Amino acid sequence: FGIRSGDDQHVLVADKDNHRVLIWQKIPFNDGWNADVCLGQFGMDEREANRGDFDNVTPETLSFPTSVFFHPETGKVFVVDQGNNRVLIWDKLPSNNGVPANLVLGQKDFYSRDANGGLGALRCDAVGMNFPTDLVYGRKGLFVSDSGNNRVLVWKELPTENGQPADLVIGQNTFSGHKFNRWGEPSECTLKDPYGMFLDEDPEDEEDNGKLFICDRGNSRVVIWEELPEPKSDQKPEELDHPTMEDPELLMGVDEDFMDDEEEEDEDEEAPKELA
Repeated sequence: FGIRSGDDQHVLVADKDNHRVLIWQKIPFNDGWNADVCLGQFGMDEREANRGDFDNVTPETLSFPTSVFFHPETGKVFVVDQGNNRVLIWDKLPSNNGVPANLVLGQKDFYSRDANGGLGALRCDAVGMNFPTDLVYGRKGLFVSDSGNNRVLVWKELPTENGQPADLVIGQNTFSGHKFNRWGEPSECTLKDPYGMFLDEDPEDEEDNGKLFICDRGNSRVVIWEELPEPKSDQKPEELDHPTMEDPELLMGVDEDFMDDEEEEDEDEEAPKELA
């Protein structure tokens, strides 16, 4: 997931440890072919996280980018900026070094970097991210593997505002849930440290529903969804922010072994403090 093309003309690479994304404007045909553009740094010879000021994030900086995605139909570039707990989106493929991003997800603005939008590692919502890893985008929407929260966030339409909340969550039954396998055994609707993803869609067939593949790394498996849940037409937007087990159409699969509230509280009391 650290390298993308999307067409037969460009190559994009998330150069994680140099805190940048490299772009080749045509497919290299020799070894050692120099990149044409870099994002996250102003020069090809720079390599510091957030351009040397670790806590000072801006629309131009990156810290340990793990994934890049290029969507040739729209020209948009998506980057998972893992060290800053966010996703950056460029409206068109940059042609110069250090071009600032146009939109940010996972944070309220371009100048914040804390886990879960400042809520901390043990609290989350529909906006924040904690150690995101990969993303894919297509007709089904935008998917981000929010690894630290053991979930995948879904935007059914391309976001248009900074910090826009996700529409759906995979791997948890609410946007506030973050525990791996929901503090139980693995099931068809739980995740543990979701990693890479692949969205299989036929670009020439708009009727193709496609499939979403998620590398569920902590459970040593790949899980596949053939369709996304559809909210009920009579549900209000605020009801979609925290879907519950009583809303089966908002869940991925059926988890018959999911603990009830009383059992979960008992487990929490026995859990190690760092995981409680």
